[in-house]
Amino acid sequence: MGGYLDLVGANAVGLFYLAMRRGLDYLYDHPNVDRSRIGMTGLSGGGWQTITLSSLDERVQVAVPVAGYASLVSEIERPSDTGDIEQIPTDFFIDLDNSHLTAIRAPRPTLLIYNAEDNCCFRALLVKPYIFDQVQPFFSLYGSSDSFQWHENRDPGSHNYQLDNRLQAYRFFVKHFHLPQSTTKYLRMQKSRVTTNWWWACQETTSLL
Repeated sequence: MGGYLDLVGANAVGLFYLAMRRGLDYLYDHPNVDRSRIGMTGLSGGGWQTITLSSLDERVQVAVPVAGYASLVSEIERPSDTGDIEQIPTDFFIDLDNSHLTAIRAPRPTLLIYNAEDNCCFRALLVKPYIFDQVQPFFSLYGSSDSFQWHENRDPGSHNYQLDNRLQAYRFFVKHFHLPQSTTKYLRMQKSRVTTNWWWACQETTSLL
């Protein structure tokens, strides 16, 4: 659908972004939300949504995209890294790259999680030089190198947001939202009870925390 919208002069990814931002608007205005502790995470298409929205909207303080995007170089070299139509918006790569979106997040805390043997796309070793190594200097300029982290998942190493990846995300949110350390242990106990069927049903989604 996005490709057809672009052909008739509509900006499909712009509409996609506006829909995401509207969800953030609702969350931000909710009376029970701590506006200083809004985070975002997601796997695959949800990872792309995470970097896109969180880089352009500073209300998202902490972001953890998981196996969600690669650089233009990766997408040219490996067709499997091209992603869905909304992940390669028309004309976007003329001036920008996903590495730019990552750099825009500096100095806000950002954890990139990728999988070592991803059977879908964006294998960790292949994308890291372009979306992490080349972005580190921007966080260093702000004196916030510790706020930009990388995690390579090896268990199971496939396209996943399972226990190892979730624990890394929990620790990162706990650290940068200044939550009690016991929170990570509690979340691990709760999330380890999640059934496989439920998890596969949810892993393409994005979560605003």
